[in-house]
Amino acid sequence: MISRQKHCYVKGGVTYCLLFFAMIFPVFPAFAGSPTLGKESKTSRPGNEYRSFYLPAAYSDLCLAECAKDSQCKTYTYLVPLAAVPGSCFLKTGVPNSVYSNWFTSGFKSNAFTMTMDDNADRFGLDYTDFDLAGPYPELCLAACARDDRCMAYSYMKPAAGSKAHCWLKTGIPGKSNNLSFVSGYKNINPQRFITFSVGPAYIKQGDLAQINVNVGDSGEIAQFKYNINSNETTLTFAPSLLTFNTCKDTGTYYTSLSVGMEGTYRDGETIIPRSQVYGLTAGMTPRENSNSTYAVYLSPDDSTTSWGYDSVTGRYVVDAFIDEFDSYTKTQDDWADFSYFFNDAKNHVNGVDMAIFIGHGMPHGIWIGNLGVSVQGMEFGAFAPCGDTGDLEYLVLLSCDVLSIDDPDFGKFWFHRENTKFNKLPFTGLHMVLSFRTGLTIGFTDFPPFGHVDNDAADFVETFAENLDDGMKVINAWQEAAMDELDMSWGVNKSAVLYLNVYKNDTILSNRHDYIYMNPFYGTKSINYFN
Repeated sequence: MISRQKHCYVKGGVTYCLLFFAMIFPVFPAFAGSPTLGKESKTSRPGNEYRSFYLPAAYSDLCLAECAKDSQCKTYTYLVPLAAVPGSCFLKTGVPNSVYSNWFTSGFKSNAFTMTMDDNADRFGLDYTDFDLAGPYPELCLAACARDDRCMAYSYMKPAAGSKAHCWLKTGIPGKSNNLSFVSGYKNINPQRFITFSVGPAYIKQGDLAQINVNVGDSGEIAQFKYNINSNETTLTFAPSLLTFNTCKDTGTYYTSLSVGMEGTYRDGETIIPRSQVYGLTAGMTPRENSNSTYAVYLSPDDSTTSWGYDSVTGRYVVDAFIDEFDSYTKTQDDWADFSYFFNDAKNHVNGVDMAIFIGHGMPHGIWIGNLGVSVQGMEFGAFAPCGDTGDLEYLVLLSCDVLSIDDPDFGKFWFHRENTKFNKLPFTGLHMVLSFRTGLTIGFTDFPPFGHVDNDAADFVETFAENLDDGMKVINAWQEAAMDELDMSWGVNKSAVLYLNVYKNDTILSNRHDYIYMNPFYGTKSINYFN
C-alpha cells in the first residue's frame, strides 16, 4: 500500500495536507453497503442493448466503467478481441438472462447509481486500500470502486515516466480539490444532477452521422450548456437530448477521431463537466490514399504450418519474397487472413489499400479460409464511397486455385457487375482487376500423378511480379509474365488469368489516375486475359 505521504507529496506535507483539507473541504461520512456493479467471468447477457463500441484496450473493466458512469445502463457485456477486431462493449437498459460463454464478461447493477469522473481533480482522505493499475486508464480505478460495496469514492494518479498509474479507494466522499496529476470521482447513489452521453451508431466510422445521446439530471434547472465536438463549440440555454455531427468532410483531411466534451451549468451556479471522450473512426481501416501515400498493399500472413505460405523448393516464405522486392509501397499490412475480413465493416481492412494479396485455397469464384468457403459474390471490394464507407481497392490478387475458372458455368454470374450504381455492389463495383488462376495452382515440389514432376518456385513468382510492378510494367503484363517465367504450365496447372475492365487495361501502379470510379456503360466491358 502506498503511504499517505506519497499520496500527499503533490500537495504538501502530511500534517499540513490533512489539516488543510479538514478545514477547507467538507468530508462526507462513509455509506455502508453501497450499490455495486458486478463482474461475471465467462458470461454473456444478450439483449436490451442501446449502445455498443470498440474499446481502446483489452480490459473488461473499461466496459464496466462505461456502464457505471451511465444512469441508463443496467448491465454491460464485454467481448474479448477476436483476430484484428478490438475488444467490444455492449451497454444494456435491462438485466437479460445469463448465458455461459468463454469470450464474454458481464455484470449488472445491484441498485441504481452512477460513478462520476472529474479530470484534474483529487479527493484526498478516507482511503481503505490502494494499488497499482494494469494500464493508464482512470476507468480501471473507477471500475474497482464500482465493484466494491465499501467504496464511495476513488482517486486515480496519472502515471509519471517509468511508473504505473495508481488507485485509491475510499470509504466516504472527501471534498474535491484541483490537481493536474489526478482524476477522481464518487459513487452517486441518488443521482439527481449529472451529465452523461453516448455516441452511436455502434462501431462508428468515418462518414457516419454521429448521434450523441445526452442524459442530464435535473435538466429543467440548466442555465447554460456547452458542447464541443472536434473543436466545434456550441453554447445553448437548455440541455439537449440528442446532438448530431457529420463525420464526413467533403474537402481536406478525413476525421480520424471524434472528440466529444460537455459542460452544464445550473441556475444556482453548480457546474458539471463529464470526462470528455474520444471515439476512433478508423477501427478496422488503413490510412486513406493521399498525397503522402504512394502505394499501400495488404498481404495475408505466411503460415509456417501449411504449404500455402511456404515455398518448399527454396525454403522461403512467399509474402517475404514480395516484401523484399516491392519498393513502391509506403506501408504493408500482413494481417489479412481471417474470414471476418470478408464481411461487414471488416472489409475496410482490405478496401483501404491499393492492392490486396491473399494466399490460400481457392475454388471457382471463391476462396477458402480455414474450413470456411467465401464466395466473391457480395464482397464489394473496391466499392469506394466518401469518408471510408468501404474503400478503394484496385487490384485483388488471389494466389489460389480455380478462382478465375472461366469454364465454370456461373463465372459471369459471380464476377460481372450488372448495375450502374455504387449502391448495388458486386465484386467489380470499383475494382480495376482481379489477378489469379483459372486452373489449379501448384507451388513447391510435387512428384505424383497427374502432375508428374512439378518444381515451381512460388517465392520467385511473387518476387518477379513485384519486380515487374516496380519497373512500371502494366499490371496485367506484370502478372502474366511472372507466371510465364516462373511457373510450369505444362501439366495443365498454374495457368494464370486476369479479369479486368477495359478502361484499366493499361494500368501501372505508377498511374496517376483518379481511382474513385464506379462501373458504368461508359467504361466499356470486362475482359479476361488468360493462358490456354
